[in-house]
Amino acid sequence: MKVAYFDCASGISGNMALGAFLSAGAGEETLRKTIDALGLGAAAAIRVEQRARGDVDATHVEIEVLRPAEWRSVGAIEKVIRGADLDEGVRERALLAFRLLAGAEAQAHDIAVDRVRLHEAGAVDAVIDVVGTFALAQELGIEVFFCSALPLCHGITEAEHGQIPLPAPATVNILAAVGAPTYYRDGDAELVTPTGAAIVGACASFTSPALQAEQEGFGAGSADLDWPNVLRLVVGELEPATGERHGGLTEEMVSVLETNIDDMAPNMLADLPQLMLDAGAVEAFITPVVMKKGRSAHLVTVVCEPAQAEGLAARLIRETSTLGVRVRDQRRFVAVRRIERMESSLGSVDVKLKIVDGRVVDASPEYEDVRALAQTAGIPLPDAHRRVATEARSRYLDR
Repeated sequence: MKVAYFDCASGISGNMALGAFLSAGAGEETLRKTIDALGLGAAAAIRVEQRARGDVDATHVEIEVLRPAEWRSVGAIEKVIRGADLDEGVRERALLAFRLLAGAEAQAHDIAVDRVRLHEAGAVDAVIDVVGTFALAQELGIEVFFCSALPLCHGITEAEHGQIPLPAPATVNILAAVGAPTYYRDGDAELVTPTGAAIVGACASFTSPALQAEQEGFGAGSADLDWPNVLRLVVGELEPATGERHGGLTEEMVSVLETNIDDMAPNMLADLPQLMLDAGAVEAFITPVVMKKGRSAHLVTVVCEPAQAEGLAARLIRETSTLGVRVRDQRRFVAVRRIERMESSLGSVDVKLKIVDGRVVDASPEYEDVRALAQTAGIPLPDAHRRVATEARSRYLDR
């Protein structure tokens, strides 16, 4: 599985992300074709060059806006992205990034999302930054993204609507929504821009993967700082699970998605776990929780394979009122499982076998099969389950 790891020792911005992927081997022509696909060929010009940042040679991407954007609302930007000839994965990641940006701006200004008119995030260069980054990643065959903790500085920056404190409120809101780990370092630079936060928020798990590195790229930031102002990108293969472990269990990696929801009625969430399971999740469940000021809420948890995390996170955001989904990768140990068809005294039934160290240690009949047999036999379900389960254990368990 091809993965990318954002090493954000000096933060991340849109042009740093573009530069890092170009430096790691993606083609400049892909970026230009993406700009044309968005209908922005006449609206922007790009310049790619190498720049020294401390002792590091990095790729710097400068986007010159030749014609300002006529679209600023998130709905208009989504229309541009949906109308472009893009890979489906590129489109979905970009749409999620701009939803995160819109939600963060709405929260910062205390207005509804549909009233948000994006400032810097709505500019031509931000659309190119976001969509271009994911298009370059797609060219490299990236399936899964990881990201380090993100550094933040205190200070003041100039925005379209005046001076704002650092870190920018939109950046803070995005990182909080996706559960990104942060830390503060000395300085007054804007290390993580809202666009940079939206890019990693839309695709990355915030953990360090076990990675067999194949390529490395450095994207240059525009400012000269007291340290190398670069985004390091490592591309490679995710190391396979370690296989059989002590005790006969298999170790594997899973992604755990979580989000808190306090503004949806319980009946509107009732179908969500099954929806996630149907979409490929390993587990999905909802837990009642209490949030600030004693407000009742629900914690939605989804467990899935890492390659599915991004798609399921996007699905959660589309299907619920949440603005962001926390993602973490965890090890889990599992027993070997096997399904066998068994002829019981009530009829044919699938039996799930749990195997540890090559031995069957449990045998459990499938619920739906037993329910059908109970209805046919006209006996209570608990009686049918006890009967079939006893027969299954007698047949399959290694004594």
